[in-house]
Amino acid sequence: LAPDFEELARAEASLSEDRSSLELALSSSSGAGAEAAAAGRAAEVRGELAALRTSIVGAKTELEGFSERIRSLESRKASLAARTTTERGKLDEAIHREQELVMAADAAASRHLEAQETLARLREERAEADAVCRSAEARSGALAEALDSARAAAGADLLTEVDGILGTILDVVVIEPGWEKAVEAALGSVLSAVVVETTDQARLALERLETGPGAGAVLALRPDQGAPQNRPGRSSILHRVSSPRADVSDLLRGLLADVDATEGDWRSALDDSIAADGRVIVTRSGDRIGGSIWQIGAASVGATQAALDEALADAASALETRASCDAELLDVMSEVDTLARLDRDAGSALDRNDADLTSTTEALHQIAAEVRQIEIEQDALSAQRLELTQRLER
Repeated sequence: LAPDFEELARAEASLSEDRSSLELALSSSSGAGAEAAAAGRAAEVRGELAALRTSIVGAKTELEGFSERIRSLESRKASLAARTTTERGKLDEAIHREQELVMAADAAASRHLEAQETLARLREERAEADAVCRSAEARSGALAEALDSARAAAGADLLTEVDGILGTILDVVVIEPGWEKAVEAALGSVLSAVVVETTDQARLALERLETGPGAGAVLALRPDQGAPQNRPGRSSILHRVSSPRADVSDLLRGLLADVDATEGDWRSALDDSIAADGRVIVTRSGDRIGGSIWQIGAASVGATQAALDEALADAASALETRASCDAELLDVMSEVDTLARLDRDAGSALDRNDADLTSTTEALHQIAAEVRQIEIEQDALSAQRLELTQRLER
């Protein structure tokens, strides 16, 4: 526009000079030649005036173009302002949601972690329960096998049809843990006898053994005889063994009241026996010192029915515990899967909101930059429109 303004200014100045020259020529000339010169000059001025009018029309058109562009920019700016309001609303909502989503994601992650820790603990407990179960099953199996072997050795299996058969002595006593070998050493040959309730039943058992293997021993409880009168001493092995049956307790008193036990080895037992005039002393390891036969390290069954019953109960309890662990594990595994999904969903929701925050912030920056460009263009157009308007007014 600057060259057009300069050209218009030169045209105005030239027209003013031409007018002055024409007036001077008219005032100093006379006759037909003067008139002809004046007419030519007038035509020239009219041409210049037409060009000037054309230039003015163009300037007005350009001015209208400036105004139209300014109005378009204002409309665009208003549209951007509306977009700014919308984006700021979205940004405020995203900011408001952010804290809630962060808390929700943290809570979901915490619950998921706690469930995973619970699952790990339950797996350890299940492994322990499985180990206890296998150990209890192995122990009960070993005890059952030992008792079966003891019964078979005593011939109890051949007397199953005889009433009053209780098995071996190990089937009807309870031995304090750790003293099994000592009690068996004290009982000696009694271990190979089958225990029956009465003498009549003992007679029938012997007859059956006679027609069978031809050998065997029977131990009758004989409740009609009453309890033995001898009392066990403070160190008697009788304190380490008992029975829920009174008649068996009486039998044990008769067999073991005069047998003592020691915590020491066979040397200690030997010293104690000599000091007690040959009294029978047994040790934890199964040594038997005293009487006519001294022996060390005697073979041991190492099992009683009571111990087997306890082992079976332990095995059943271990199985129940393991089953309970399995059921709880299934529940917790399902819970972990659910919480893992919720954790992922919460994290995804937070990521989406973070993406909304980023995109909305970027959109606001772009809008602000576009508004600044519009304002710069508006300022330039306004200045040009003002200058052109002032020239037109002149």
